[in-house]
Amino acid sequence: MSKEAGHLPLSAADAKFDRSHKSHPSIQWTRPHFVAIPGVHNRRLRIYLPNLASFNPLRISKLRRKRGPLFISFACLAVFLTVLLVTKSLGRSDWNSDWPDSTEDGPTLVFHRKHLQQIWKWEIESGHYPSRASVPLEIGLTETLVNPALPHKPPALKPSRYLSPDSDNFVVDTHGVGPKRVYLDLQSHPPNVAYPPRPVPGSVADMDEIMKHCDFSANKYVRDCLEVLRIGGGLDNGQRYRRENMDDWKYIYLEQPLNATERAAIHDPPRKSSQPSMRRITKQGGKKGAVVDPDEGLTKKIGSE
Repeated sequence: MSKEAGHLPLSAADAKFDRSHKSHPSIQWTRPHFVAIPGVHNRRLRIYLPNLASFNPLRISKLRRKRGPLFISFACLAVFLTVLLVTKSLGRSDWNSDWPDSTEDGPTLVFHRKHLQQIWKWEIESGHYPSRASVPLEIGLTETLVNPALPHKPPALKPSRYLSPDSDNFVVDTHGVGPKRVYLDLQSHPPNVAYPPRPVPGSVADMDEIMKHCDFSANKYVRDCLEVLRIGGGLDNGQRYRRENMDDWKYIYLEQPLNATERAAIHDPPRKSSQPSMRRITKQGGKKGAVVDPDEGLTKKIGSE
């Protein structure tokens, strides 16, 4: 009686489980094992363990009968994979000839150099470039463009030691023919020193003057930049600085039209040959007599900023 007590159902769920296992004896791969819970006398923890009795000699003999077809299937799969690997190794040279080399950077060129030259020429001649910043050398301009957004300034000739080897064939500066710039001295006057002055109608901020003090890529200080912006914009009452001459900090200007005499004094820009030079614009040297791609130097490399 005590031997069979452990197999008696303890609840209705256990009795249902026993009935289902008795009705399907072929799926009895596990058997329940009851473990006593400490402190609880009338409940046990049911754990399913593999039923070793299901691995009887009859079933093992069935597996032995199926061993032959299973072995043949694995052998066919191994032969197929071996043939596939051998074929791939023999035809690797043909694949490499058709597939591009992964070590070379693919071209990412969208605009050709002639298109970029047309865009720069239209923007500058339309007055959309009010800056004295140099045109990138990679654009390859071969003639000086007239810039109506810049005041006239005599061209400054740089010493030859400061010129790049290709600067004699390409133009990087524009020829200003625009109105003069009158820089304003904005200050608050008593008794309205607590309020900044209103912006002057038609005034413009000169970004070239601002970037002289705020170009952080050139190791400029944020403190100096904020001081220039505050004083040049008239946001300071003038009582915190002992500096007398602050003309270099003025960046807001008004345009003053030129009279006939001043306009006649402006000479035409020097013209250069409109034929594009065949010299390389990049720093890498080329072979003598080699044909140079007109778009060379415009391909963006991986990792470039």
